[in-house]
Amino acid sequence: MHDPLALLWPHLEMPRPLFSQRMVECWPEGVLARLQTVGFVRQAETARRVVCPGCYEGHIEDVVAQPYPDGSCRFFVYCPEVLRAEVPPNDLRQWTIDFDRLAGALAQELSLRGRCLSLLPDRLWRLGKATWRGALRDVLLARGLAWRDAPEVVGRIGCSRRPIVLVPQYAPLRETWAGCEPAIVTLAQVASFESEGLAVDAVVVAAMVADADATWHDDVGQALDERQLRRLLRAQRSAALGDEVLVAAYKQYGSYRKAAEALIAQGVETDRWGVERAVRRAGGAAAIRRDESSLSVVRMRASQRHDGRRIVQSVDRPR
Repeated sequence: MHDPLALLWPHLEMPRPLFSQRMVECWPEGVLARLQTVGFVRQAETARRVVCPGCYEGHIEDVVAQPYPDGSCRFFVYCPEVLRAEVPPNDLRQWTIDFDRLAGALAQELSLRGRCLSLLPDRLWRLGKATWRGALRDVLLARGLAWRDAPEVVGRIGCSRRPIVLVPQYAPLRETWAGCEPAIVTLAQVASFESEGLAVDAVVVAAMVADADATWHDDVGQALDERQLRRLLRAQRSAALGDEVLVAAYKQYGSYRKAAEALIAQGVETDRWGVERAVRRAGGAAAIRRDESSLSVVRMRASQRHDGRRIVQSVDRPR
């Protein structure tokens, strides 16, 4: 059977997704009812513009309501062929995506810690926290990362330390992050609609995060030139200064004091103690030096899909 979620992923990247009556009538039988049952799709306001039902030209016109003395109301649109075409009230129905319900379902399916919270209305959610290799990391849901106002969303994501970001269908360009790319998971590859509702393949999620972390370590583990460091700083100035920038500066200069001086010269309010605290949170200077000389990627294996329903269990379980 066709996965109902496959109909939603492309629309999650639209600023204001709306499904007309004609559109949902083209969906496979029962799909709308299933999506409404779990709350992912809800009825929206009545349409103000519709395709003319009086001809085959497919032109879109404004709907005009005409009240009658008996208290009833009929709806019409202008048509160059029949002058006035009546629109059945049912054709004015529309549906939209309930993003908060979808975010809550993702948080529950992944068994995350903490409360699911909307950070930017209909754009960014903190689903909760997951334990990843012994450390807690924020798991976020974001959409519209290619829109013109994406820097605001990216700035809020930057407030989290090494977040895991779920996006609907396509990973944003690396330039979106200006060198501070988080772990990206595309929902179209890991989520599906089963008989009981939303299902997420946590084993695939863990593999995506591991690959993203390996790429990030390779990038940050190399000495950054001055231009790359400035890009990292610009990405963080709109939000709280991230540990990644402080650690990257320490890796480049090999000294808390020198790293702080270089950051201050770039207009960042910090000191050598701030750099040292960031390095300690990253595992300490010795661990960073070991990472620079030999970076390894821990690959996980899971015998069954549902054994990895919790990200923490699929990654941190001792072997």
